[in-house]
Amino acid sequence: MKTKKRTKKIVLLALLVAIMVIFSRFISIETEFLKFSFTFIPEAITGALFGPIWTPVATVAADFIGMWIAPKAQFFFGFTLNALITGVIYGYFLGKREVKWSNIAWAVILNAVIVRLILTPIWLYMMYHMPLLAIMPVRILKQCITVPLEIIALDLILRRLPLARWRKEIDG
Repeated sequence: MKTKKRTKKIVLLALLVAIMVIFSRFISIETEFLKFSFTFIPEAITGALFGPIWTPVATVAADFIGMWIAPKAQFFFGFTLNALITGVIYGYFLGKREVKWSNIAWAVILNAVIVRLILTPIWLYMMYHMPLLAIMPVRILKQCITVPLEIIALDLILRRLPLARWRKEIDG
């Protein structure tokens, strides 16, 4: 019985990783320094189901697999670090607990500030020497628009998923 649960866990995790790769690499809109994607949805679902240990493993795996299948630029470890931090944030705030608006908001806001507004511009500067002051206004505006939309979307989606039942099936 334990092997069956472990198999379910691995299959579900792999499915969510595959969805992350598809959303990030094939169903996204990218400009030179901005990216619009629905990757936050499978990342948050993974966080809600698997917590802060397995979610970063999944987000990093999705980053590596996506880079291998459909590279869009040279590999840069900073973006893999972003994936790790995103997984930790979603796993910590959404992991194995009741879905609450406040937890969703904290996860999305922290991810936006730490990953998208602090780290990503630093990585873009290191890779392409993009002037931070030139790209920050557009990045801040994008986050002001997308953060509320992500919070609303995740609240609607996570409340409708049978997360407790899925957790029971994969954890026991």
